[in-house]
Amino acid sequence: PRHPHAARRLLALNEGRWRGSGLDSEKGTVRHSPVELLQIATLGGHFNIPRDVKSHLLEAFGAGYVQMYESLKWEDHYAQPDPDDALERAALELKKGGGVDIEVDGYGKVVDHCWRLPPTSGAAWEVPRQNGYVTPHLAIKDTFSVYFCSDESVKARKRGKEAGGGKDSDAAPAEKGVLQLREAEGAVVVIRIAHCFPEYRGFLNRGKQAAEMAETAAGVYGPDEFVTDLVGPELLAVTQQHLGNCAYIFPLKVTLPGPYRLTIKMLRSNYTAVDEAHHTSKHATMHFDDLLGSMTWFQFLPGPLLGKKSVEDLIEGEGLKWCTAGRNAEQKGRWISRFGDGNGLFLNKGLPSCPRAINGERNPSFRAGGSGRLWNIDYTQVSWAPYGCKERFFRPDEASACLSNKDILFSGDSHMRTFFNSVVKYSCGVPDAAQKGHHTSQCVSGSNDKCPGGVYCLEHNMLGWLDALHLPERWDWIIANVGQHSAAGAEHWTLHEYRAHVEAFLSAMQQRLEEQTASLETPATHTPLQGNTRQTKFVWMASHAMPLSRDNQMVNSGDWRTNPRLALFEKYARDRLVAIQRHLGVSRVMYQDAYNVTLPMIEAVPGDCGHFLPANIQMALVQQFLNLVCPMQ
Repeated sequence: PRHPHAARRLLALNEGRWRGSGLDSEKGTVRHSPVELLQIATLGGHFNIPRDVKSHLLEAFGAGYVQMYESLKWEDHYAQPDPDDALERAALELKKGGGVDIEVDGYGKVVDHCWRLPPTSGAAWEVPRQNGYVTPHLAIKDTFSVYFCSDESVKARKRGKEAGGGKDSDAAPAEKGVLQLREAEGAVVVIRIAHCFPEYRGFLNRGKQAAEMAETAAGVYGPDEFVTDLVGPELLAVTQQHLGNCAYIFPLKVTLPGPYRLTIKMLRSNYTAVDEAHHTSKHATMHFDDLLGSMTWFQFLPGPLLGKKSVEDLIEGEGLKWCTAGRNAEQKGRWISRFGDGNGLFLNKGLPSCPRAINGERNPSFRAGGSGRLWNIDYTQVSWAPYGCKERFFRPDEASACLSNKDILFSGDSHMRTFFNSVVKYSCGVPDAAQKGHHTSQCVSGSNDKCPGGVYCLEHNMLGWLDALHLPERWDWIIANVGQHSAAGAEHWTLHEYRAHVEAFLSAMQQRLEEQTASLETPATHTPLQGNTRQTKFVWMASHAMPLSRDNQMVNSGDWRTNPRLALFEKYARDRLVAIQRHLGVSRVMYQDAYNVTLPMIEAVPGDCGHFLPANIQMALVQQFLNLVCPMQ
């Protein structure tokens, strides 16, 4: 086919891979299996073609295939949108994106309300590509458009239109590369303007509820996986939401004025992050494709919209209500630098996220192979603070008093072990030497002066099997999690398998808690029996976010863990937990949101480059747990 728009559809190339199979002769389109492209010298030129297209077939079809496969012509096909393409991309009416209404037209362009953020130095595809992937021929600036939307941008563009006789520019009014803002809240919008496959399905294995779960995955994350960070006086990992047609929104909110750097990296595309049908034994290949580069800066100006609270007031939650089991159930927050926007915030020399990760090599004893990011702030000097409530800070003696005379079971994988070690060390003074290592269950007891009368046990239970240890009558508290190893290389649980397992686990836990309640009551009056008052409380700890790692261990084991997959796992665990809370109450069945606490730190994992070992991260998780066990009344 020689028509350029037909060729555009034929060239549905995304990350050097093709989706679908077979020949659709009625539409005249050719689709190929997901294979690598090869460069073939034929017909007087060089062509990049899928491996399953034989060169003799290419020659037999003749020069007409030039429209499809000649790489030099791809830029011509994609450089400018054509009116015909609007028919393939329905316009979106997006409501309340970061507090404003957003409209995206048929070309993937935000209409009227937002400022376009241009790419800066370093915006590019990562090269060389991993695992034989081909560098896309279309530049990254021609593949994605990035916008910032807020009430401020709406008002400014309205004024520009009035002054310009109905026309204005969507370019952000940056001064020396810095966009100055008085609004504290807004949204980043990313739109893929080329190679968009929003309706692609078949990335989940067939089975019960597969269609519904695929729709959820598409609606929440969409085809592309991004890491979007806003780093300055506060550190935010801005979570994405797919709005349809490869348009993504990232709501953000800051509470401290000052300079912030925005970075957006695409890790995977075409649903690869959650694909369980085409990557059955492989690690989902990850790239660090930079959409904006390193020089996109916001300067949030002080004023009435940002308030006048100090760094200490924001960290301590001044003016907010105390966090309770219900209020803290799914509490979003951010990391706040103790330097605020003053001297010492930005480092003169970048701080490596994982020193062994820079060259992508694996130390025999540890994992490596991360992004090699150099942080421009000291991530060890930030403190976690919820937006909507204030956490009590427990000093070691207060933590000891909180946990005294309590028997607590911690059940989970190595992230739970790391958390358990932090709890007993901080609260009960258990030295490092007494903490056993990987794959080892253990119990420690309180002493006369620290955690008296308490017993604290770690069960290494990485797949969440419900056993005799989970009998409520044995414990005052049970805290459990399963998720990491379910998706890791040895297990490869599908979304359906995890959903079925975690629903069975939590349902059985609910039954045991209900049976315990019944055993403590007089059957006729449902009043508590004398002398038997223990009512076990249960905490589900969300899976920690997945550090960015692509070392040999991850790749060779076919590790399936990605943050979109873990977040979908967690969604179904959270849904079931909410249903249990309706029966047993939020003061007895609780949720600890470790995922959102660790998500901003997925490139801050020095040590073994696989766990969140920095003291401030562990402290945030310990304090979160203590606020559940001993909430302020």
